[in-house]
Amino acid sequence: MSETTFTSRVQGCLVGVTMEAIGLPHETMSHEDIMKLTDGRGLVDLQLPLKPVTFKSLQGLPLGATSDDWQLTLAVAGSLLDRKSFDLLDIALRHVVEMKTRTPSWGRATKNAVQEIAEWFQSAGTSGRHPANVRTWLKDGSGGGNGVGMKIAPLAIFAAITESTDKQLAASCRELGQMTHNDPRAWLAAVALATAILECLRGESDPRVIVLRALEVVRQEEFRGDYDWRDVPKLSEAIEKILDSRATASAEALRKTAGVSCFAMESIPFVLGSFLRHPIDIRTGVLEVLNAGGDTDSNIGMYAALAGAFAGLESIPEEWRKNIPDSEVAVKIAKRFLGLVKFER
Repeated sequence: MSETTFTSRVQGCLVGVTMEAIGLPHETMSHEDIMKLTDGRGLVDLQLPLKPVTFKSLQGLPLGATSDDWQLTLAVAGSLLDRKSFDLLDIALRHVVEMKTRTPSWGRATKNAVQEIAEWFQSAGTSGRHPANVRTWLKDGSGGGNGVGMKIAPLAIFAAITESTDKQLAASCRELGQMTHNDPRAWLAAVALATAILECLRGESDPRVIVLRALEVVRQEEFRGDYDWRDVPKLSEAIEKILDSRATASAEALRKTAGVSCFAMESIPFVLGSFLRHPIDIRTGVLEVLNAGGDTDSNIGMYAALAGAFAGLESIPEEWRKNIPDSEVAVKIAKRFLGLVKFER
Protein backbone atom coordinates (compact mmCIF):
# COMPACT_ATOMS: atom_id res chain seq x y z
CA MET A 1 0.00 0.00 0.00
CA SER A 2 1.34 3.44 -0.89
CA GLU A 3 2.07 6.07 1.74
CA THR A 4 -0.64 8.29 0.24
CA THR A 5 -3.30 5.58 0.45
CA PHE A 6 -2.37 4.55 3.99
CA THR A 7 -2.39 8.17 5.12
CA SER A 8 -5.84 8.75 3.65
CA ARG A 9 -7.20 5.62 5.30
CA VAL A 10 -5.88 6.46 8.76
CA GLN A 11 -7.27 9.98 8.43
CA GLY A 12 -10.57 8.62 7.10
CA CYS A 13 -10.87 6.24 10.04
CA LEU A 14 -10.45 8.90 12.72
CA VAL A 15 -12.47 11.56 10.92
CA GLY A 16 -15.12 8.89 10.50
CA VAL A 17 -15.52 8.66 14.27
CA THR A 18 -16.33 12.38 14.41
CA MET A 19 -19.24 11.81 12.03
CA GLU A 20 -21.10 10.71 15.16
CA ALA A 21 -22.04 14.40 15.32
CA ILE A 22 -24.52 13.79 12.51
CA GLY A 23 -26.43 11.26 14.59
CA LEU A 24 -26.12 13.01 17.94
CA PRO A 25 -29.15 15.34 17.60
CA HIS A 26 -31.37 12.35 16.83
CA GLU A 27 -30.05 9.75 19.29
CA THR A 28 -32.66 7.19 20.47
CA MET A 29 -35.27 8.24 17.89
CA SER A 30 -36.95 5.34 16.11
CA HIS A 31 -36.93 4.90 12.35
CA GLU A 32 -40.69 5.33 12.36
CA ASP A 33 -40.52 8.63 14.26
CA ILE A 34 -37.85 9.98 11.93
CA MET A 35 -39.95 9.13 8.89
CA LYS A 36 -43.07 10.60 10.45
CA LEU A 37 -41.44 13.88 11.44
CA THR A 38 -39.84 14.32 8.01
CA ASP A 39 -42.99 13.45 6.05
CA GLY A 40 -41.37 10.26 4.83
CA ARG A 41 -38.29 11.94 3.40
CA GLY A 42 -35.91 11.01 6.16
CA LEU A 43 -32.97 13.06 7.40
CA VAL A 44 -30.73 14.18 4.55
CA ASP A 45 -27.82 16.00 6.19
CA LEU A 46 -26.34 17.29 9.43
CA GLN A 47 -29.57 18.67 10.85
CA LEU A 48 -30.98 20.17 14.03
CA PRO A 49 -33.00 17.85 16.31
CA LEU A 50 -36.46 16.91 15.10
CA LYS A 51 -37.68 17.01 18.69
CA PRO A 52 -36.29 18.23 22.04
CA VAL A 53 -33.06 16.54 23.14
CA THR A 54 -33.76 14.16 26.02
CA PHE A 55 -30.27 13.82 27.51
CA LYS A 56 -29.42 16.73 29.82
CA SER A 57 -25.72 16.32 29.07
CA LEU A 58 -26.42 17.05 25.40
CA GLN A 59 -28.72 20.01 25.80
CA GLY A 60 -27.25 23.22 24.44
CA LEU A 61 -24.59 21.57 22.29
CA PRO A 62 -24.18 23.31 18.93
CA LEU A 63 -24.90 21.49 15.69
CA GLY A 64 -21.77 19.63 14.67
CA ALA A 65 -20.61 18.93 18.22
CA THR A 66 -19.39 15.46 19.13
CA SER A 67 -20.04 13.50 22.31
CA ASP A 68 -18.56 10.62 24.30
CA ASP A 69 -17.69 8.64 21.17
CA TRP A 70 -15.04 11.09 20.00
CA GLN A 71 -14.15 12.26 23.53
CA LEU A 72 -13.08 8.77 24.63
CA THR A 73 -11.62 7.85 21.24
CA LEU A 74 -9.35 10.85 21.73
CA ALA A 75 -8.46 9.66 25.24
CA VAL A 76 -7.43 6.23 23.93
CA ALA A 77 -5.51 7.77 21.03
CA GLY A 78 -3.69 10.21 23.28
CA SER A 79 -2.49 7.42 25.53
CA LEU A 80 -1.24 5.27 22.65
CA LEU A 81 0.61 8.22 21.14
CA ASP A 82 2.18 9.44 24.37
CA ARG A 83 3.07 6.04 25.81
CA LYS A 84 3.93 4.39 22.46
CA SER A 85 2.22 1.25 23.76
CA PHE A 86 -1.05 -0.03 25.20
CA ASP A 87 -1.05 1.13 28.83
CA LEU A 88 -4.31 0.31 30.59
CA LEU A 89 -3.57 2.38 33.68
CA ASP A 90 -2.80 5.45 31.60
CA ILE A 91 -5.94 4.98 29.52
CA ALA A 92 -7.97 4.55 32.71
CA LEU A 93 -6.55 7.75 34.19
CA ARG A 94 -7.43 9.64 31.02
CA HIS A 95 -11.00 8.35 31.31
CA VAL A 96 -11.13 9.75 34.84
CA VAL A 97 -9.85 13.12 33.63
CA GLU A 98 -12.48 13.18 30.88
CA MET A 99 -15.25 12.27 33.32
CA LYS A 100 -14.31 15.21 35.51
CA THR A 101 -14.35 17.49 32.47
CA ARG A 102 -17.70 16.54 30.93
CA THR A 103 -19.83 13.45 30.32
CA PRO A 104 -21.84 14.09 27.14
CA SER A 105 -24.12 11.08 26.61
CA TRP A 106 -21.94 8.77 28.70
CA GLY A 107 -23.51 5.36 29.16
CA ARG A 108 -24.27 4.00 32.61
CA ALA A 109 -21.67 1.21 32.40
CA THR A 110 -18.85 3.56 31.46
CA LYS A 111 -19.77 6.22 33.99
CA ASN A 112 -20.16 3.79 36.89
CA ALA A 113 -16.93 1.99 36.06
CA VAL A 114 -14.90 5.18 35.71
CA GLN A 115 -16.28 6.45 39.02
CA GLU A 116 -15.02 3.24 40.68
CA ILE A 117 -11.65 3.63 38.99
CA ALA A 118 -11.45 7.29 40.02
CA GLU A 119 -11.95 6.22 43.63
CA TRP A 120 -9.14 3.68 43.25
CA PHE A 121 -6.75 6.35 41.98
CA GLN A 122 -7.80 8.89 44.62
CA SER A 123 -7.45 6.40 47.48
CA ALA A 124 -4.09 5.05 46.30
CA GLY A 125 -5.70 1.68 45.77
CA THR A 126 -7.38 1.27 49.16
CA SER A 127 -10.90 1.49 47.76
CA GLY A 128 -12.64 1.56 44.43
CA ARG A 129 -11.62 -0.82 41.64
CA HIS A 130 -8.35 -1.40 39.82
CA PRO A 131 -8.88 -0.91 36.05
CA ALA A 132 -7.77 -4.49 35.34
CA ASN A 133 -10.14 -6.09 37.85
CA VAL A 134 -12.89 -7.79 35.86
CA ARG A 135 -16.42 -7.50 37.16
CA THR A 136 -18.80 -10.47 37.17
CA TRP A 137 -20.96 -10.97 34.11
CA LEU A 138 -24.50 -11.04 35.47
CA LYS A 139 -26.19 -11.93 32.16
CA ASP A 140 -28.92 -9.45 33.01
CA GLY A 141 -28.52 -7.27 29.94
CA SER A 142 -26.31 -4.69 31.65
CA GLY A 143 -22.82 -3.70 30.56
CA GLY A 144 -23.26 -4.75 26.95
CA GLY A 145 -23.46 -1.41 25.17
CA ASN A 146 -21.42 0.43 22.56
CA GLY A 147 -19.08 2.09 25.03
CA VAL A 148 -16.15 -0.07 23.93
CA GLY A 149 -16.70 -0.28 20.19
CA MET A 150 -17.22 3.45 19.80
CA LYS A 151 -13.65 4.26 20.97
CA ILE A 152 -11.74 1.30 19.52
CA ALA A 153 -10.48 2.83 16.24
CA PRO A 154 -7.12 4.05 17.66
CA LEU A 155 -6.25 0.52 18.78
CA ALA A 156 -6.75 -0.77 15.24
CA ILE A 157 -4.65 2.06 13.78
CA PHE A 158 -1.89 1.44 16.32
CA ALA A 159 -2.00 -2.28 15.52
CA ALA A 160 -1.59 -1.54 11.82
CA ILE A 161 1.35 0.79 12.43
CA THR A 162 3.12 -1.58 14.84
CA GLU A 163 2.28 -4.61 12.69
CA SER A 164 0.57 -6.33 15.59
CA THR A 165 -1.18 -9.66 15.19
CA ASP A 166 -4.94 -10.12 15.35
CA LYS A 167 -4.44 -11.89 18.66
CA GLN A 168 -2.53 -8.94 20.13
CA LEU A 169 -5.21 -6.51 18.97
CA ALA A 170 -7.95 -8.69 20.45
CA ALA A 171 -6.12 -8.82 23.78
CA SER A 172 -5.94 -5.02 23.94
CA CYS A 173 -9.63 -4.71 23.03
CA ARG A 174 -10.45 -7.20 25.75
CA GLU A 175 -8.51 -5.33 28.44
CA LEU A 176 -9.98 -2.00 27.42
CA GLY A 177 -13.49 -3.41 27.33
CA GLN A 178 -13.32 -5.28 30.63
CA MET A 179 -12.28 -2.04 32.31
CA THR A 180 -15.80 -0.64 31.90
CA HIS A 181 -18.18 -3.35 30.64
CA ASN A 182 -18.98 -6.64 32.36
CA ASP A 183 -20.77 -8.23 29.38
CA PRO A 184 -17.99 -9.79 27.25
CA ARG A 185 -20.02 -9.21 24.12
CA ALA A 186 -19.29 -5.49 24.47
CA TRP A 187 -15.55 -6.01 24.05
CA LEU A 188 -16.07 -8.82 21.54
CA ALA A 189 -18.01 -6.32 19.44
CA ALA A 190 -15.03 -4.00 19.69
CA VAL A 191 -12.78 -6.86 18.60
CA ALA A 192 -14.96 -7.35 15.53
CA LEU A 193 -14.85 -3.69 14.56
CA ALA A 194 -11.15 -3.26 15.32
CA THR A 195 -10.28 -6.37 13.31
CA ALA A 196 -12.31 -5.11 10.36
CA ILE A 197 -10.57 -1.72 10.51
CA LEU A 198 -7.18 -3.42 10.74
CA GLU A 199 -7.95 -5.50 7.65
CA CYS A 200 -8.77 -2.29 5.77
CA LEU A 201 -5.49 -0.72 6.83
CA ARG A 202 -3.63 -3.86 5.78
CA GLY A 203 -5.03 -3.39 2.30
CA GLU A 204 -7.81 -5.97 2.00
CA SER A 205 -10.02 -4.88 -0.89
CA ASP A 206 -13.05 -7.17 -0.47
CA PRO A 207 -15.58 -5.94 2.15
CA ARG A 208 -17.01 -9.43 2.60
CA VAL A 209 -13.56 -10.88 3.32
CA ILE A 210 -13.05 -8.11 5.87
CA VAL A 211 -16.26 -9.00 7.72
CA LEU A 212 -15.49 -12.72 7.50
CA ARG A 213 -12.11 -12.10 9.09
CA ALA A 214 -13.75 -10.15 11.90
CA LEU A 215 -16.15 -13.05 12.42
CA GLU A 216 -13.28 -15.53 12.52
CA VAL A 217 -11.46 -13.60 15.25
CA VAL A 218 -14.68 -13.25 17.28
CA ARG A 219 -15.22 -17.00 17.08
CA GLN A 220 -11.68 -17.64 18.26
CA GLU A 221 -12.26 -15.42 21.29
CA GLU A 222 -15.59 -17.07 22.06
CA PHE A 223 -13.99 -20.53 21.91
CA ARG A 224 -11.35 -19.67 24.49
CA GLY A 225 -13.59 -20.94 27.26
CA ASP A 226 -13.29 -17.95 29.58
CA TYR A 227 -17.03 -17.38 29.65
CA ASP A 228 -20.14 -19.52 29.95
CA TRP A 229 -22.17 -18.83 26.82
CA ARG A 230 -25.12 -20.98 27.80
CA ASP A 231 -28.52 -19.28 27.63
CA VAL A 232 -27.18 -16.16 25.87
CA PRO A 233 -26.91 -15.34 22.16
CA LYS A 234 -23.35 -15.18 20.82
CA LEU A 235 -22.03 -12.23 18.87
CA SER A 236 -20.71 -14.59 16.20
CA GLU A 237 -24.25 -15.78 15.54
CA ALA A 238 -25.48 -12.22 15.09
CA ILE A 239 -22.67 -11.45 12.64
CA GLU A 240 -23.40 -14.63 10.69
CA LYS A 241 -26.95 -13.42 10.10
CA ILE A 242 -25.88 -10.25 8.32
CA LEU A 243 -23.56 -12.22 6.04
CA ASP A 244 -26.68 -13.73 4.48
CA SER A 245 -27.25 -11.64 1.35
CA ARG A 246 -30.94 -11.36 2.19
CA ALA A 247 -30.06 -9.44 5.36
CA THR A 248 -28.26 -6.73 3.41
CA ALA A 249 -30.60 -6.64 0.41
CA SER A 250 -32.21 -3.44 1.69
CA ALA A 251 -31.95 -0.93 4.50
CA GLU A 252 -35.14 -2.30 6.01
CA ALA A 253 -33.92 -5.89 5.87
CA LEU A 254 -30.68 -5.01 7.64
CA ARG A 255 -32.44 -2.91 10.26
CA LYS A 256 -34.82 -5.73 11.07
CA THR A 257 -32.18 -8.46 10.98
CA ALA A 258 -29.54 -6.78 13.13
CA GLY A 259 -31.33 -4.16 15.21
CA VAL A 260 -30.07 -0.64 15.82
CA SER A 261 -30.04 -0.16 19.60
CA CYS A 262 -27.06 0.66 21.82
CA PHE A 263 -26.70 -3.06 22.65
CA ALA A 264 -23.44 -4.11 20.98
CA MET A 265 -25.03 -7.40 19.94
CA GLU A 266 -27.23 -5.35 17.61
CA SER A 267 -25.15 -2.35 16.70
CA ILE A 268 -21.92 -4.02 15.58
CA PRO A 269 -23.66 -6.48 13.22
CA PHE A 270 -25.69 -3.52 11.96
CA VAL A 271 -22.52 -1.49 11.39
CA LEU A 272 -20.81 -4.38 9.60
CA GLY A 273 -23.90 -4.91 7.46
CA SER A 274 -24.01 -1.21 6.62
CA PHE A 275 -20.37 -1.46 5.56
CA LEU A 276 -21.21 -4.37 3.28
CA ARG A 277 -23.96 -2.27 1.72
CA HIS A 278 -21.93 0.93 1.40
CA PRO A 279 -18.17 0.36 1.70
CA ILE A 280 -17.26 3.40 -0.42
CA ASP A 281 -20.32 5.68 -0.66
CA ILE A 282 -20.02 7.04 2.86
CA ARG A 283 -22.61 9.76 2.38
CA THR A 284 -25.29 7.24 1.47
CA GLY A 285 -24.14 4.88 4.21
CA VAL A 286 -24.19 7.52 6.94
CA LEU A 287 -27.66 8.72 5.97
CA GLU A 288 -28.95 5.16 5.88
CA VAL A 289 -27.55 4.48 9.35
CA LEU A 290 -28.96 7.80 10.56
CA ASN A 291 -32.47 7.11 9.31
CA ALA A 292 -32.46 3.65 10.84
CA GLY A 293 -32.79 5.36 14.23
CA GLY A 294 -31.63 3.91 17.53
CA ASP A 295 -28.10 4.62 18.70
CA THR A 296 -27.58 6.96 15.77
CA ASP A 297 -24.42 8.70 16.94
CA SER A 298 -22.39 5.62 17.86
CA ASN A 299 -23.64 3.61 14.91
CA ILE A 300 -22.65 6.37 12.49
CA GLY A 301 -19.27 6.90 14.15
CA MET A 302 -18.42 3.19 14.02
CA TYR A 303 -19.68 2.75 10.45
CA ALA A 304 -17.84 5.82 9.17
CA ALA A 305 -14.63 4.83 10.98
CA LEU A 306 -14.71 1.47 9.20
CA ALA A 307 -15.73 2.83 5.81
CA GLY A 308 -13.23 5.66 6.19
CA ALA A 309 -10.46 3.14 6.83
CA PHE A 310 -11.52 1.34 3.66
CA ALA A 311 -12.26 4.21 1.26
CA GLY A 312 -10.10 6.98 2.70
CA LEU A 313 -10.63 10.53 3.87
CA GLU A 314 -11.75 11.77 0.46
CA SER A 315 -14.84 9.57 0.63
CA ILE A 316 -16.20 11.52 3.59
CA PRO A 317 -18.16 14.55 2.32
CA GLU A 318 -16.09 17.69 2.59
CA GLU A 319 -19.00 19.81 3.85
CA TRP A 320 -19.50 17.45 6.77
CA ARG A 321 -15.84 17.69 7.65
CA LYS A 322 -16.04 21.48 7.55
CA ASN A 323 -19.17 21.60 9.72
CA ILE A 324 -17.87 19.20 12.37
CA PRO A 325 -14.97 21.05 14.07
CA ASP A 326 -13.50 17.94 15.67
CA SER A 327 -12.76 16.58 12.20
CA GLU A 328 -9.76 18.91 12.10
CA VAL A 329 -8.61 17.52 15.43
CA ALA A 330 -8.98 14.01 14.03
CA VAL A 331 -6.71 14.84 11.09
CA LYS A 332 -4.07 16.17 13.49
CA ILE A 333 -4.27 13.01 15.60
CA ALA A 334 -3.96 10.92 12.45
CA LYS A 335 -0.79 12.82 11.53
CA ARG A 336 0.67 11.98 14.93
CA PHE A 337 -0.04 8.29 14.36
CA LEU A 338 1.44 8.50 10.88
CA GLY A 339 4.56 10.01 12.38
CA LEU A 340 5.21 6.60 13.94
CA VAL A 341 5.28 4.88 10.55
CA LYS A 342 8.40 4.07 8.60
CA PHE A 343 7.36 3.86 4.97
CA GLU A 344 9.85 1.39 3.60
CA ARG A 345 7.50 -0.36 1.22
